[in-house]
Amino acid sequence: MLKINYTKPEDLITEFLKLNPITHVERNHWHLLKYGKTPSIALYLPRFLRVPVLTCYDYEYVNRSLAVLKALKDLKGGVDVYISTRNAELPEDFYSSLPSLVIEPTDMNFSVVHRGEGTARILLKEQVPNMLSNIWVHEDLLTKVQNLIWDIVSITHKYYPVSRGNEIAFRDVFLKGAIILGLDYIKIESESGVELGLRFLVPPESTEESIKLEIIRRLESHKRVDVLDIKIIKPPARVLPNKEIHKIASEAITEILKEPEYEWFPFATVFNDLSRSNSSILAVGPYSHINITTCDERLPAQEKILELFTSFISKVISLLKEK
Repeated sequence: MLKINYTKPEDLITEFLKLNPITHVERNHWHLLKYGKTPSIALYLPRFLRVPVLTCYDYEYVNRSLAVLKALKDLKGGVDVYISTRNAELPEDFYSSLPSLVIEPTDMNFSVVHRGEGTARILLKEQVPNMLSNIWVHEDLLTKVQNLIWDIVSITHKYYPVSRGNEIAFRDVFLKGAIILGLDYIKIESESGVELGLRFLVPPESTEESIKLEIIRRLESHKRVDVLDIKIIKPPARVLPNKEIHKIASEAITEILKEPEYEWFPFATVFNDLSRSNSSILAVGPYSHINITTCDERLPAQEKILELFTSFISKVISLLKEK
């Protein structure tokens, strides 16, 4: 497998530039590199971290990028490559209309469905104690806030018991369709009460109204709580797997590895943005998304899967060129 010395994301860009693209444009930490005058495909390589230096969480980012680099070395067709060095918004003029692959850690499964994400604010209308109040008054408020947070972030299901010990079974069967809420911030206002900022991940067909109803359902045992606002930042994405890119990718991966399996991707990415204007799009890549949040030093040694993925990319480019 191709090896490089790297200390920062820009070192990857240096490697892509060594392949002599005819165009290189950078905007908002996204780089567009054009190889060949008549591209048949666009490849997107998003990075999921905002920090400017490479960390142990970047193993899968670096390795999927190296797999694409190796495929480009033997390029026999035109390709547009979009790669980010930070977790940043993709400029709209970088939205390609070409058949596109978003290279993400899908464990070599195909994904045409990505969760949406957004924010919400709720207000616990309780009198905030002053500095002279005794400790028990402060403790009562903290207990109410703690219980509120617990009920908000706890995942529940109408028919399936969710408890410690069955999280894996729940994750495999039900989690993909659940609305997941997490705490973003706590702000205490002496006049209005305690404001909680939330972030959420939602499945397709979710609306701001359905999210609000779910929050209200989780808060039904709490009094004096208002939902202030709900905002979907990245709408959920779903495309039908019936375009040219899906058929060619299916042919390529079946020849190299296996029959394709389709899975939902658990959070919003650049795929969500691109899918609004391009339905010939597919997310696929080596490793699992779980590796994004684990410092797994064995990843660079897993060369077999990277070789297979490099072959897959090369095959897709070759098949598209023949069309």
